[in-house]
Amino acid sequence: MKTKLKGLVSAIQFITNIPLGSDWVFEPKAMVPFFPVVGLMLGAMVAVFDFLALQIWPVYAVAVLDAVLLVLLTGALHLDGLGDSADGLYG
Repeated sequence: MKTKLKGLVSAIQFITNIPLGSDWVFEPKAMVPFFPVVGLMLGAMVAVFDFLALQIWPVYAVAVLDAVLLVLLTGALHLDGLGDSADGLYG
């Protein structure tokens, strides 16, 4: 596997719960440039889900479902950072 592809796969495996094969790839230096790419991928997934869900459910329900989808995709990684920030700033 090429180095750039290893970096992308490593970033996806590190940030998300999306399974990409049975082998764990950990390339810390190679994955850092791909963090924004993975963020855009996650944002695109949530945007598509949001667009489709708004056809069925009201806005408030879709907002909760969007948050649940992000928790499922990332393992609550971003919510953990938000909680730690709130604890450090307002604790």
